[in-house]
Amino acid sequence: FITPSMAMHKTKQYIPILAGLLLLGGLGIGRSDSDDLASQATLRLVAERGTVTFAEGAVAVRRLDTGWEPLYVGDRVGPDDAVRSDEGGRAEMTWERPNCIIRLERASVIDLESAAVGGRLMMIGVRLDRGAVWARAHRTFRLTSPYVSATLDRATLSLRADVSSDRLAVYHGTAQIDGLPLSNGEGVIVGDSGTHTFAVGVEDDMR
Repeated sequence: FITPSMAMHKTKQYIPILAGLLLLGGLGIGRSDSDDLASQATLRLVAERGTVTFAEGAVAVRRLDTGWEPLYVGDRVGPDDAVRSDEGGRAEMTWERPNCIIRLERASVIDLESAAVGGRLMMIGVRLDRGAVWARAHRTFRLTSPYVSATLDRATLSLRADVSSDRLAVYHGTAQIDGLPLSNGEGVIVGDSGTHTFAVGVEDDMR
């Protein structure tokens, strides 16, 4: 025989148990949602890599979290790698996305710049630390050095970095250098002594 007081006592015992089950269920759902968000956040972007189509002398690549290692014809170059050449080294790298060609001259160092574009990690520019680089790009592209910041679109040009100035020459197409427009056969020297334009000559030809 169960009295009303006994029934009430049992009901009070069930309430904490039910509350605990509901709390655990809520925590489980919350954890599942947070796990899904975390997994989505850690999805890796697909890196668009270039290919070394020419290499001469000693050329090396430095990838993220690694040291310098030799670079040969047929090797792949990531969109955020760094590449260097010694006094006798040169290299050419080609990308399909973006459609561009980069040539590294002797005794030069470049750092590739990347950005996420439509779920892919793409190379969007090159920073020249020292030496010289030649570039042909068929889409918006950025080329920088200690003194120069250039944006080009469907253009071919070269950039040399010296001790106190940098020299940029536009062979074909147009480029914006710190707000200064340059087109076919025009160049600019930017350095400690200021900015000077010039007509591209034989000494600038790295094609």
